[in-house]
Amino acid sequence: MDIHLLNKFYQGKCSAEEKALVIRWLEEEEQDEDFMQQLADHWEEYEELPNDHDAPAILKNIQARIQAEEQNPRLFSEPTQTPISIRPGYSNWLRAAAILIVGLGIGWASYQFLAESMPRPSPQTMIRKDVESGQKLTVNLSDGTQVILNAESTLTYPEKFSTDKREVVLVGEAFFDVARDSSRPFTIKAQDISVTVLGTSFNVNAYEGDSTLSVAVATGQVKVDKPAHQTYFLEPGKELKYQPKLDRFEMTDYDKMERLAWKEGILYFKDASLPEVAKTLERWYGVDIVIDGDYGDDWLYSGVFERQSLENVLEGMSYVQHFDFEIDNKHVIISQKK
Repeated sequence: MDIHLLNKFYQGKCSAEEKALVIRWLEEEEQDEDFMQQLADHWEEYEELPNDHDAPAILKNIQARIQAEEQNPRLFSEPTQTPISIRPGYSNWLRAAAILIVGLGIGWASYQFLAESMPRPSPQTMIRKDVESGQKLTVNLSDGTQVILNAESTLTYPEKFSTDKREVVLVGEAFFDVARDSSRPFTIKAQDISVTVLGTSFNVNAYEGDSTLSVAVATGQVKVDKPAHQTYFLEPGKELKYQPKLDRFEMTDYDKMERLAWKEGILYFKDASLPEVAKTLERWYGVDIVIDGDYGDDWLYSGVFERQSLENVLEGMSYVQHFDFEIDNKHVIISQKK
């Protein structure tokens, strides 16, 4: 490879044909694809190199630009592009510097100097919040996002988000009021699906073992992805349901009270089967419920309870559905009326 062509490439002065030639040469050296992409996307922004191949000046320039982008990755990105995180790609920048140094004949000692002088990325501190049955919890994240966790839910998130993305993991149910940040998408990983937003509010229901996962949008727009499926975009008032066993999605309108009342301390049932009612009450009150008897598919209940005791809720239901119940501390038995 012509050293003058490499020099033009690193100065961002190559024509399209020359740039393609250099990239093909680097590909022949079996470079990593991610490294190649960063090299092609970013090197044109570097300032011109000294003609006398002054190693300290070159190293200082590289180091300063890496540190500057680490502090503000958008500075070196096109406005329409998603910024690239520097810490995860730290080794790629050193590899780029290595090719520059070797290509310009500066030597391995200078490369080692650069590698040793660069700050090492510190590992992220992850936080996990577990909410027991019968409880709810409000969590405020470092970016200003507020999350209300329902009972039997777990949220895992970094103590501080990175410069290019915000990502959390949810098991259970939560309402997210996401702080807007157009440079850092906010993504929730919930079992098999990913929910991505810039700034909006929505509910995610993704309990392990449930037959259906759902995402319901209150404000803004939400994007839902799953590998090997199309991408879904949801507007306010829309809900996307996913059935893992059938691997099937369904987009519908949703009842705001039915989906969001829980965060206000309101129990809301709409055509709920007895097993669905029992599961909700178990999570809400932290009890175990045993259903004694066969109630059939036509057993459906609709009703609203605001901050009521378990006994009052069961009493109200029993008047309508005609069943008996017995509460013994944390154990409940529902039986057919004699």
